Amino acid sequence: FTVSDHVSTVEKYLGCSVDFLIINSGKVSEKLVKKHNKKNSFIIIDDSDKVKNRIKIIKDDVISKKDYARHDPDKISKVIFSLIN
Repeated sequence: FTVSDHVSTVEKYLGCSVDFLIINSGKVSEKLVKKHNKKNSFIIIDDSDKVKNRIKIIKDDVISKKDYARHDPDKISKVIFSLIN
């Protein structure tokens, strides 16, 4: 699954275009990637260049530092609030 696949799917269900996109730029450790893959879950491939002409893309380290490869809600909220202020 790629970033552009995610955007297309979200837009399909929303029925409108996405204006902003937050993409993790932080490093995911090999250990977490392997753990993630064992659960038949894979890191998203960044092909955001396919949508960059129509969506404002924000790349930031928003990965959780816990025992799983997920976005950190506190980091995501800081990025969102920085957009509003």
